Amino acid sequence: MAIPRIANRDMGEYVRHMIEFKNNNNSVYATTVTSSQGLGPIYVVYSYGTHFPMYAWEKGKWYGNKDKYSRTTSCHQSLCNPSSGSIFWMSTERMIDIISRGYNGMVAARLGA
Repeated sequence: MAIPRIANRDMGEYVRHMIEFKNNNNSVYATTVTSSQGLGPIYVVYSYGTHFPMYAWEKGKWYGNKDKYSRTTSCHQSLCNPSSGSIFWMSTERMIDIISRGYNGMVAARLGA
């Protein structure tokens, strides 16, 4: 199935339902990935590429990127906010780590386990 192209105003609804998409100008997209440890799925929303994940969902929890990148990305973060109660805010580095290892893998790596 083709990934739908959507208007920016519709991104939040797609994120809340964890549906993959690309916005009309390809600056924001959401996809489902499997971590390098084979864990997953992890639903991820990116702004301008994999270097800046804005939101990730794994095992019933939302993680949000607390870092700022640009005015446009801040607008993307607002439009894509899953508005689902608790969001665990963290740095870009930790977001990328969660996407790579899953939350438990990220914690284990930080603890040296």
